[in-house]
Amino acid sequence: MSQQQHQVAPHAATELAIKPSINTLAQGSMFWQPDYREPSSWLEHLPFLFWLVEALRPQQVVGLGVDDVAHFAVCQAASRLRLGTRCYMVGEDVDEKAANEIHAYASDHFSAISQWLQTNPTRAIEQFDEGSIDLLLLHISPDDNSVDYLLDRWLSRLSSQGVVVVPGIARREPGCFVFRAFESIKNRYPHFVFHHAGGLGVIAVGNELPHLVNNLLGALESNASTQVVQDVFARLGRSCQDKVTVRQQQALFQTLETRVSEQAGSLAEAERQVAQQAEQLRQAHDERIKLKERLEQQEARFAQERGRLAERVSSLEEFNAELKNELMRQREQGERHAAEAREHAQAAKVSEQTLNQAQKQLEEKNNALETARTEHTQLTGKLEKTEHALTEAQAQVESLKSSEQALNNEVNETKQIVETRFSELAKLTNLLEANEQSLQSAREERAELDTKLQQAESSLEARFNELGQLTRKLQEAEQRIIEGEKNRAEAEKQLAQQKKASEDALSAQLKDALHSVDERFKELAVLTDLLEKNEAQRKQLERELESTKVARQKLEADAKISKQKLEAEAKSSKQKLEAEAKSSKQKLENRAEAEKQMAQQKKASEDALSAQLKDALHSVDERFKELAVLTDLLEKNEAQRKQLERELESTKVARQKLEADAKISKQKLEAEAKSSREAQAQQRREIERQTHELAHLVEQLEALRMSQVAKSPAAEGTGVSVAKAPALTKRAIKRQVSLIEASQWFDAKWYLAQYPDIASDPKMSASPARHYLLMGGFEGRNPSPEFDSAYYLTHNPDVVESGINPLVHYLKFGEKEQRSVKG
Repeated sequence: MSQQQHQVAPHAATELAIKPSINTLAQGSMFWQPDYREPSSWLEHLPFLFWLVEALRPQQVVGLGVDDVAHFAVCQAASRLRLGTRCYMVGEDVDEKAANEIHAYASDHFSAISQWLQTNPTRAIEQFDEGSIDLLLLHISPDDNSVDYLLDRWLSRLSSQGVVVVPGIARREPGCFVFRAFESIKNRYPHFVFHHAGGLGVIAVGNELPHLVNNLLGALESNASTQVVQDVFARLGRSCQDKVTVRQQQALFQTLETRVSEQAGSLAEAERQVAQQAEQLRQAHDERIKLKERLEQQEARFAQERGRLAERVSSLEEFNAELKNELMRQREQGERHAAEAREHAQAAKVSEQTLNQAQKQLEEKNNALETARTEHTQLTGKLEKTEHALTEAQAQVESLKSSEQALNNEVNETKQIVETRFSELAKLTNLLEANEQSLQSAREERAELDTKLQQAESSLEARFNELGQLTRKLQEAEQRIIEGEKNRAEAEKQLAQQKKASEDALSAQLKDALHSVDERFKELAVLTDLLEKNEAQRKQLERELESTKVARQKLEADAKISKQKLEAEAKSSKQKLEAEAKSSKQKLENRAEAEKQMAQQKKASEDALSAQLKDALHSVDERFKELAVLTDLLEKNEAQRKQLERELESTKVARQKLEADAKISKQKLEAEAKSSREAQAQQRREIERQTHELAHLVEQLEALRMSQVAKSPAAEGTGVSVAKAPALTKRAIKRQVSLIEASQWFDAKWYLAQYPDIASDPKMSASPARHYLLMGGFEGRNPSPEFDSAYYLTHNPDVVESGINPLVHYLKFGEKEQRSVKG
């Protein structure tokens, strides 16, 4: 084992030197996902904002300017960590709708910790005490030139651990001023810079910063460390931006789908109207044919009636002439008989009788003539009626001409409707092209997701490497434990205080190592969750792609049906127009022979109808050409769709391979984790055993120290029972040691010269301020000639009861309360 360790250690040391580990900054909050996501310049910086809230644990956060995304992210982190933080957003000039949405979300989720001060940031300064703000966020536009003024006014309100965060510092477009303000202030304070998403500047104003924030600022000591930190948070931020982008793409897809459905409804309605128009045209054409048949029948009937009337009139005229001739002959005979009667007397009576008979015959003939005249009168009336009916028939012919003109107008309107349908078909083609573009964007998003999956796999490999390094560290720690057991007999002979310090340091290192391992496992769990979420998102995109394909196939089927309908309508319209043209031409030729006066008008009408027919045929030919082009486009789209299906199938195969590799890696990781847990459990049992031994030694040391304190002359002079120092964390000890060293009341050289027992001990003399914090202040030792610890404890019983170091209490509270430090 040791030989392998010596072989791997140089490589691990090189990696640590070139790429400083992110372990010193790792927290679970950096992997959180925001609950409130909207487009904002803060969106890609939210993982760092979560991390900063957990590291800083602020009691009061103020944001200058209105940015709901950053404000609600801070509220989410404070609520999830149960910090009791008060979060303020200072700003105005927001439209009423946005303000109502912000108030509604805040009241629903963060009513106990969130507050919006709708006023100017300059006027709001007086509402906050000096040193009361732990975190200050600047939600200010990059072209705002008042950043310097606001920072100068608000810096006095920041606490001893105050941090300022400024977005937009990487934007150098004309009119941007934020980066200049940041450059002017970063020379005065420690800082850290992120360059992604417009940039983000972090300024540490306080001098009592938490350990994790100091680790972040310490990354600037190496360019590799800075690059690693920036890359990690940039990748985490891009995941937030990707989720917002996916949501926007889904909304756009739904909008396009709605528009396509509306267009499909409009197309169906247009097709219904075209069908109605075609039906009306067919009915009108049928009525026209029926009217033409009726007119022809009436004309034939009228011609026959005219022939019969002409025959009867001619026969009546002949009969009238015969009657006239017979009357003249009878008159001649009567005159001749009268002459004979005068000549022949006897024959007169006979002649008279014959004359009477002739007169009777004449009367009969006159009656017959009167009857013929009556019939002639009746025939004349019938002839007039026939002529009136003929006039009405001519009027009907004129009305048929007008209806023919109306039908021609309807044909023109139908042509216009067909052209409108073709324009709508062109629009649908454009919609198909837009769907193809959205499909292309979905394919690009799928490629991006594949890239992110590869990045996640590389990150997982990096975590495996880190786990190997941690395993090697645990082996080194185990080796150190074995060496400590060998040297324990010798270490017992040393001073109990040195042994306690060394054992405490060893225990702390082991705890940190175990804590680091736990953190790595948490990170691996988070990365596994992220991988599963990415897989779910990819499956969702595949489903959306399938739905898009189905919608596209539906549109293609609808377009094909519309094409067939339009072709059938165009063909039927062409046949109808040709039939109408033939019938109209035949009718015009017949009328040209019968009516020579209307020949010119008929010729003009025929020419106009022929021109309309040619235009209609030309328009139909153009429509067929356009339909052929659309058919080619649909065939190309079909070929592209098949290509996409093949690419999707290859992507599925690659994804299945990746899933199998991930499953194998997960099984290996679980096996390694199990073995690591067993080794850790064994180490913990060994540490617990040593801890019990150390606790026993510590109790003995504590009893010895208390007896020495009781005998100390300084303690005897004070007459005060000094309370034991309260248990402090490593961060608190480091922070209070820094506070003591930075104060004017502590003189390290004087302290060592005044107390030789401390100066002679190499451990305690290495950090006099630490000794005074943990022991010297409670033993009555003074940090400098100007501060009397025993006097301060004697005159301030509340300090004795609290158990706080006297100098620390004075620096934090006593100086403000103007307490005396020396008699």
